[in-house]
Amino acid sequence: MYKTKKSLLRGVGKAVSFLLIFLLLFQCASNIFRTKRFAFSVAPIYNLPRNSVDVIFLGSSHMNTVISPMDLWKDYGITSFNAAIGDQTIPASYFELRELLKIQRPQVVVLEVYHIFQPEMMTSNGEERLHWLVDNVPMSGGVSEAIQTLISEDSDKTEYYLNFYSFHNRWKALKAEDFLPVENDNMGADMSLYGTWSERETPIVIPRETIKEPPELPVQYLHKIIDLCRENGIQLILMASPCFTGEDLQSQLNFVGQLAEREKVPFLNFFYLLENTGFDFSQDMAESSHMNYGGVQKITAFVGRYLRGNYHLEDYRNFPETASLWDTAYQRYSRVLCNALLKRAVSMKDYFAQLEGQDYVLALYAYSGTPLTETKLSELLETYGAGAQLSEDENYYCALIRQGTVVSEASASERINRDIMLEDVQFSFGDGINGSQNPIAIHVGRTEYAKGKQGLNLVVYDPMTRTVADSINVQFDSMTLVR
Repeated sequence: MYKTKKSLLRGVGKAVSFLLIFLLLFQCASNIFRTKRFAFSVAPIYNLPRNSVDVIFLGSSHMNTVISPMDLWKDYGITSFNAAIGDQTIPASYFELRELLKIQRPQVVVLEVYHIFQPEMMTSNGEERLHWLVDNVPMSGGVSEAIQTLISEDSDKTEYYLNFYSFHNRWKALKAEDFLPVENDNMGADMSLYGTWSERETPIVIPRETIKEPPELPVQYLHKIIDLCRENGIQLILMASPCFTGEDLQSQLNFVGQLAEREKVPFLNFFYLLENTGFDFSQDMAESSHMNYGGVQKITAFVGRYLRGNYHLEDYRNFPETASLWDTAYQRYSRVLCNALLKRAVSMKDYFAQLEGQDYVLALYAYSGTPLTETKLSELLETYGAGAQLSEDENYYCALIRQGTVVSEASASERINRDIMLEDVQFSFGDGINGSQNPIAIHVGRTEYAKGKQGLNLVVYDPMTRTVADSINVQFDSMTLVR
């Protein structure tokens, strides 16, 4: 009998151990295979110390592309996180806030209300968008309720509970970053549009008195968010970001303004604050709905002043332990920002100014049908002290430059094939690892990045983020920059 019980317990222990190991491996596999789209908007907050974030920003891409938490840190010492997710409805923001309050106790929550016009629980892309939330937070009863509430009854909800169910066939698309933790580049904010520009006319702003009542559902969940913040002693701010939109949405936002006034909740409606921010639609937009870094700076600065002037938020720049974490994050953010702004340069003068002083690796490959000595290549290379070996019979030139220092360079009358290992990254000119038909190819690892045109081809590699920041071609005759 004793041996039987002992054997039974041993068998149960093995089964439990196997199950735990299986679940651990299954979770690891799920994290690797799941799509990382918008993972940066939620997942990194779980890597921060509990109750260390004083301000949380919520909403759709109209918030996610507008407020830069790292700029708030630099200028005001405010610890904040931009947890907004593209296309997120107000009901989805409510469920996200409930989950975030399990790990953070912010003093202030700022909610962008662009989707006040949305009559459904989710947008037309709702099923995909919900993955961007539930795949990046721990499964819980609250997450299960969100899935059941936000997704229609006739939809298969299995994929939201087991994301491996949806993403197991991504194995062909896996990249190195899929195996790494999601970085805190900007504490959740989307930086993808920072370096872009699209001139827009300022929309006609209607009078505040022009009001249209929004659909019932988003208003209902807006009240839920107001109540949730009050129950937890959180100051709520409502916000409407500048965007190119018409009277219909503006009139619904004016309804939100009246609701906020009745509920004694501040509402930053930037359609009526443009003069206070210096925001310029002709310069500060990336496209019709979202702004570039110029606009982000202006709106973030205004919100920073508002937070500092109206709430008792600590300046953590004077707290060494907190400052160490956030200053480290800011260093990485600064580099990612430089990479983004590099893409916005339109002249070689601006381009070289953006490169100056930065720890970049520049891979250059030039070709001309005439001798390179008859082109403006030497003028372009003079900044870096390169190009000294050029002679009259040479049509090809390549160089690798690290932070202003020439690591390697060569020139020849025929196509150059050369491999250079810098630290643990292989830079190849010509054939590369896989071979290339492009006569002026530049490879970083196995990937070809050069534009493959006559003139100077330049690939900028960032050692900090281990990514190619940009790739351009410069035409010798006009000295114009081509992407």
